[in-house]
Parts: sequence; C-alpha cells; structure tokens
Amino acid sequence: DLRPPAQQGDIAAAALEGPDTLILLDGFFHQSLAPWHKEILFAIEQGCRVIGAGSLGALRAVECARYGAEPVGIIAGWYADGTCTDDADVAVAHGPASEDYKSYTIPLVNIRATLDALSADRFLTTAEARKHLATISRIYYPERTWSAIESVLPALDFQALKHNLIDQKAK
Repeated sequence: DLRPPAQQGDIAAAALEGPDTLILLDGFFHQSLAPWHKEILFAIEQGCRVIGAGSLGALRAVECARYGAEPVGIIAGWYADGTCTDDADVAVAHGPASEDYKSYTIPLVNIRATLDALSADRFLTTAEARKHLATISRIYYPERTWSAIESVLPALDFQALKHNLIDQKAK
C-alpha cells in the first residue's frame, strides 16, 4: 500500500489499521506538520514493525531507534553517525499531489553523496568537496535550486555536480 508523503497523524492512523509493518520514506516538513515521534512510538506499541529509510523516514527511525524503530540505508547511517544532523539535510520544496510531488529543490543529502563521489573520483579534493558542501548547506532548503547553487560554486565544479548528481534519497 503506497501512500503519499506522510504528515502528522498519518503514521498513527496507519497503525490503527493493523499492519505488521510500516515503512516511512518521505514526509512533509514545511507546508504541513511532519510525522511526530510519538506516533511512531504508538505504532511500535501497537505491535507494528516501523522501518525508516530514504528521507524523513531515515531521520525519524534514527531518532526512535532506541524504542524499536529500524533505520535503514545510507541516509539513516549519516543521521546515526552525526554526518547529517538537521531535518533540512533531506528536506525539499515540492509540488502538490497533482504534480506527483515533483521536487523543486535539491536535497543536501544528494549534494553530499555527489560531492563524495566527485572527491573519490579525484575530480575534487576532499577539502574542496567539504568547502562546497558547507557553502551549499547555507542555502535555505526551499531556495536550494540549481540556479542558487550555481551562484555559489565555480562553474566547472557546478557543472560536475549537476551532471553527476546522485539521487541518494531514491536509493
């Protein structure tokens, strides 16, 4: 049963339907209240296995792991080890359901994954990749568009980032 991005109340409502497992991938941040930690705990109390990955699901699962939520994937690992620390690392501005929630902005986790790859491929040094990540992370997430990113990076590095983008949230 695939559902749209979760908002506050959706996890609790789904848990009341009695599933064995709930997998939270993505959720609203800005335009609606995000799923609440207490509803994840409620789902676990109802005997539901709660797995979180990909985006908000990874973040919430890490935050609730000590209570039984199961974080899965690279992004969850980044939150667990402190590489990512903020909701804005996975947040994007996106369209409505009628536009299939099309992303208008670039999530920082995708930038991080791509800069890591460009550094591993030796296109960028580790120091350059870290500097670019710090610079891009200062762009408020609903404004983190390609044109905003282009305005803060050297042209060649911007082109490499854009043309090699790793969609880590989709993995």
